[in-house]
Formats: sequence, C-alpha cells, structure tokens
Amino acid sequence: MKKKLAILAATLMVCACAFAGCGNKDDGGQGSANNNQGNTQNLVMATGGTTGAYYPYGGAVATALSGAVDGLNINVQSTGASAANIRLVAQNEADIAMVQNDVMDYAYNGIELFDGEKIENIAAMGTLYTEVCQIVVDPASVIHSVADVKG
Repeated sequence: MKKKLAILAATLMVCACAFAGCGNKDDGGQGSANNNQGNTQNLVMATGGTTGAYYPYGGAVATALSGAVDGLNINVQSTGASAANIRLVAQNEADIAMVQNDVMDYAYNGIELFDGEKIENIAAMGTLYTEVCQIVVDPASVIHSVADVKG
C-alpha cells in the first residue's frame, strides 16, 4: 500500500512540475520561488515542522522526483504547516505545498483560520493519504456517537 501511495504521489508531483511553467504571468523573476537557471527547474515545497509527518514525507517525494526527472530540483522547506503553506503558495514564496483539506477549504472560503482572508489563487493537486480523526470524550458524558455532538 505504501509503495502504491508513493507512486501516486510521485506521479502527481511530476504532472505538477510539467505544468509549472505553463502560465503567462511574467513577474520578471521578482517574488517567485521558482527561479529557473538553464535547464534546471527549481521548486520550493512547503511541508511542515521537522518533527511532523509532512516534512519527511516531502523529503522522500522530493528525492524520488529529483532523481527521476532530469533537471528537477525540489527544495523542501520546514514550515508552520497547512495554514502557513497556503499563504506561502498564495504569495509565490513556495511552488507546491502539503496542506490538510479542511484548512484549504477554510482558506478558499475565508473562514476559521482565514476569517475574512479568502485565498482563491490555490488549487488542489492530489491526495497524499487519508488522515484519521479521533474524537475523545469523558466516558461519563452523554456523548456516545458523533450524532450526540449535534448542537
């Protein structure tokens, strides 16, 4: 399962890299994390803290892709994780990033962590893995199912 997931992630990253230069925006090299020199494609990948899962996962993906795609160099950056990563991509300080899907939804709709700060110049590229959410309650509480939390 891990091998299939790694292959899927690598394939998605290769596709992203292939289309990275397919825009018509010309900022004169100012403000973009993507600085091409010769035939080398340099990308910045925003991940998460060095003790979390995103940073080593990003490092593994970057290593695999850089080894498989001639002229590709991915610089993995340790960051403040999902919310910070969305802002880094939106501000052209990172080319690709790992984010949780709920945080991306908050950014796109300008809610929760992004209250009043809609960020619409981002796009999902693929799913890395399913994250399990665990809900813990006091055994003496009246909550016995997710439906009991309503209201």
